[in-house]
Amino acid sequence: WPENDVLRSIGPHVAAAPRIRWSAAEFQLHEFIDGEVLDSFAPRGKAVPPEVVPAVVDLFVALYNTPVAVVPPTPDGWPEDGDTAAFASRLTAITKGVYRTNLDEFAGLFRGLGIPEDPVDGVSSALDGLSSRPFRLVHTDVHRKNMIMRDGSVVFIDWELALLGDPVYDLAVHLLDRPPLGDEPG
Repeated sequence: WPENDVLRSIGPHVAAAPRIRWSAAEFQLHEFIDGEVLDSFAPRGKAVPPEVVPAVVDLFVALYNTPVAVVPPTPDGWPEDGDTAAFASRLTAITKGVYRTNLDEFAGLFRGLGIPEDPVDGVSSALDGLSSRPFRLVHTDVHRKNMIMRDGSVVFIDWELALLGDPVYDLAVHLLDRPPLGDEPG
């Protein structure tokens, strides 16, 4: 969805997001968020301020409580509400497509980073065992570089990847922003 459509939809439901001021075609203006990006003073591996964890929880609750009826329509072929396996399969297909699209240009880099020829090998066989959950609006990109600290509160930015899907996906993406086990600070 275009970010301006998402911001307009969530305005009454998600307090911790920028407000859209104007949009037309592919341009938008939203409020300026005066603050500091969390990653600039609490990068990965450094503890976040105490108000961040409750703010993330509040965001996930607000997204879960945002009525599905107010979000933009899903594209044709989008998985049916609650079909978590189809949702995960769609994301897996997108990942494979991005990999294939960029393989010619970045094959050496992919090899150097240890990315296998099938970047989601083994995932497809596990999808059928996923539990079904009602779909909700998910941000899909909640991490330190998309959080701005303003006056002791957190504002979540970069809504262009938001979609309707399994809310556990947001949690999983967010948890990937933590250091590997054993590398936690102090």
